[in-house]
Amino acid sequence: MWNLNNTNQNKLVIFHHSVIRYILNIKWEQMREQKISNEEVRSRFENTPEIGFFIIRCTWMYIGKIVHALDHSIPKKLMGAWIHCPRKAGHPQTTSKNHFLTTLKTVLPELGKEGRFQEWYGLACDEATWEESFNVYLTKIPKKN
Repeated sequence: MWNLNNTNQNKLVIFHHSVIRYILNIKWEQMREQKISNEEVRSRFENTPEIGFFIIRCTWMYIGKIVHALDHSIPKKLMGAWIHCPRKAGHPQTTSKNHFLTTLKTVLPELGKEGRFQEWYGLACDEATWEESFNVYLTKIPKKN
């Protein structure tokens, strides 16, 4: 899945809003003159969420697919290989582990600080429960009009 640093994620946010403005035929001059916010642009486009939501959703689905994969699949074996060692200073982007952990903590805030494999793996094994956990997360996201 995507391991984005802040710079790349900001570029995706900018691109996402520019595409929505293009589809809605909103010019940059209109944005400045009428002081239209990006939030308002997204609300005009069927209340579409920010790009971060889509990244979280795709990552959540990817983690679920790995867990539901056959027992001998390499991604599933790697998923269980959480390595607890410090990273070198100045690494350019997050690791898959850090990205997965951030997503897990976003959807399941009750996870411990380290997001131990045993804390969420049992939940992920049941496909219906895994999907339901994400649906519960959706209900907690504040809706903006």
